[in-house]
Amino acid sequence: MRKTYIKVKDLGMARLNKAEFIGFLSRVITILKELKEGSSSGSEPDLPEVQSETDGVASLYIDQALIDELQACLDELQDRTRNSRSTLATKTLEQIDKERDALVSYILTVLAQSLDLSLADQREAGTILYNDLKVYAGATGLPQTQETVTINGMIGDAESEKLAPHVETMGLTPHFEELKRLNNLYEKQSRERDDETAPAEVSTKELRQQATALYQEIVDRANGANLLHESEDTLAFMKAINRLIEKTEADYNRRKAQGGKGDDEDETPTDTPADDEKPSEDETPTVDETPDEGETPDETPDETPDEGETPGEGTEEPDDRPVVQ
Repeated sequence: MRKTYIKVKDLGMARLNKAEFIGFLSRVITILKELKEGSSSGSEPDLPEVQSETDGVASLYIDQALIDELQACLDELQDRTRNSRSTLATKTLEQIDKERDALVSYILTVLAQSLDLSLADQREAGTILYNDLKVYAGATGLPQTQETVTINGMIGDAESEKLAPHVETMGLTPHFEELKRLNNLYEKQSRERDDETAPAEVSTKELRQQATALYQEIVDRANGANLLHESEDTLAFMKAINRLIEKTEADYNRRKAQGGKGDDEDETPTDTPADDEKPSEDETPTVDETPDEGETPDETPDETPDEGETPGEGTEEPDDRPVVQ
């Protein structure tokens, strides 16, 4: 009787969501590392011995470069999944923008009310400043990039030789200094956020495809090694991966049963009628209930709100009544 060899089970990788996909392949790499650390490949005379960190798992014919390439794909996928840095940067920018908007509004409000000041020098300084800076009144309503440039113009005017003494007279120098700090900070962090969220050269879908292909190569090599040179290492790998696949499938089925959605395109049910296809309370629920079947008017009085009460008109309604397809 021919010997039956263990093979790695099939797993539909495309159906897994991001967490499942990354978690599964991360565990595969961990299994390989654990197997490498306790490798018994030295007991196989026809296999190369593991001599350095770059040799991978020789008993499975899996070199370290293959493992490293898979790890690099997972690291990139993990970075794209988190998006925590860009989200945090956006929240920080929103707060900075709120603070600089408040400062611009405060400064212009103070200047607009300068005509009511009791001190003549402040009244004069405030009037001059307001006449020169009132053009920036709409700065806070501009798109963010334009707002940053406009506020820089406002600050530049305030620091000019003509207006700087009047800013000092009005006691607004600290306010303009803070506005300048906030505006520069906003510009700096906005640029950093844009750099972090720049479009990647390789899409997430392509990264998943690369990672799947690398995993499949690992499986193919392991299956071949187990077939040609079955050993403790090959059997340990097969059993560990198959247990992992069973657990991953169980987790996937549990998520689906609970109505969880993944990243695959078939997550959206296709057998659910669209909203405009669902019959309303006033529409006929089924084709069988239309008056074409010879029903008398008093059998469908509530389904045709526009229908008159005169008997005999029920058989003339089918042309105007919606029929569910």
